[in-house]
Amino acid sequence: MSLRRYCSRAGFASVLLLILLLSVMLALPTAANMVKGSLELSCSVKRDGKTITLADDEYALSQVAQVKNTQDGLMYQTLPAYAAADCDWTKCSTAQLRDKAKQLVPMVQEKADFAAIQKTDEKGVATFHSLTPGLYLVTRTKTAPKNTEYAYEPFLLSVPTVINEKPVYHVVAEPKYSWDADTKAPIEPAVPQVKLNPNPKPLPQTGQLWWPLPLMTALGVLFLAAALVCRRCTPSAKRKWQILLFGLGALFLSASCGLYLFNVMDSNRAGTMAQDALNQMADEKIELSDDAADREMPVKIVDGIAYIGTLNIPSLELELSVISEWSYPSLKIAPCRYTGTVYQDNMILCAHDYSTHFGKLAHLQVGDEVVFTDVEDHIYTYQMTAQEIIPMSNPESMEKGDWDMTLFTCTRDGKSRVTVRLAKEK
Repeated sequence: MSLRRYCSRAGFASVLLLILLLSVMLALPTAANMVKGSLELSCSVKRDGKTITLADDEYALSQVAQVKNTQDGLMYQTLPAYAAADCDWTKCSTAQLRDKAKQLVPMVQEKADFAAIQKTDEKGVATFHSLTPGLYLVTRTKTAPKNTEYAYEPFLLSVPTVINEKPVYHVVAEPKYSWDADTKAPIEPAVPQVKLNPNPKPLPQTGQLWWPLPLMTALGVLFLAAALVCRRCTPSAKRKWQILLFGLGALFLSASCGLYLFNVMDSNRAGTMAQDALNQMADEKIELSDDAADREMPVKIVDGIAYIGTLNIPSLELELSVISEWSYPSLKIAPCRYTGTVYQDNMILCAHDYSTHFGKLAHLQVGDEVVFTDVEDHIYTYQMTAQEIIPMSNPESMEKGDWDMTLFTCTRDGKSRVTVRLAKEK
């Protein structure tokens, strides 16, 4: 094979590699639209003129159907495991959904099919994050001794659900309870006891793939240099080794260039999506309410995604919308709330290390100003007070300390998180 022919083939292979990388890149916006949802259960009863919060109960979610948001509305497809309960979910009345829930309870029991389990806090609230869109059966899997007289009825709930003709992915539900003041012996479905996972999940992966770039570039240059050195080889070996080394060098350099272009275009795409969301949020108006410290963050729905406000970092020339609940598809769009609220002075935000998101977070200096504005136009101003590096395997450290706000993103190697701590201006 001649050197010219091999060079032609090597060039063709490089072009194919670039086309493959570009195809993956073009597919990213589609993946970003696969937004996950969340469910907040507010568990309480009103009795004798008092509100009783039901803390320390465990609730489980079991997905029984998939849901897609189409132009014609939400479309449901029952999972094969629950085909016996299949129906047109969009046409079911409240009574029919209640009967379906009762039918599904023993099926869920038999399979112990729980997608997520959470315990209610002292306020009677249990929150489920990163839920795949679907129809869920909500059951109580464990009842605290003080709450046993309040019977719980399992129910079906869709994530997202339609409110004011718009799909809402952050769903808030208030379960219904009943009790007998005389017997105090309610009957509720027997559900297996399920323990919460004691192992905390690592911090979310918020970094682009940068570490292979210097390696691939170095290998490409090394192979090309070796091809030139082969001029000193014997004529018979010279052509063979030159062809091989040149091809490898061209391949590694093409891959390096392709990955770099992919990251740059992905960052630009994310910046454009965040800016579009920011513009649409500015067009939406919401009634102002009192700033109560114990309430949940209000949201604005833009293209089916719940946003809690905007983040402005003047020193980095950044103004970004903030999504209510984090998920990997959501992180492709804008920074997300990891946990906490601005009202309780414990909010933690995470974002990808795109240059258009939190890629320059490490450049913040002590005293730099950060401004968060919620969807009700309440403004909260912070100053940077500290910066630290936290291993991704140590999520407990992220929530330690008395910080009013925390921002974090990945280091370039993806193994740790650049973490910025902020204090509210008095």
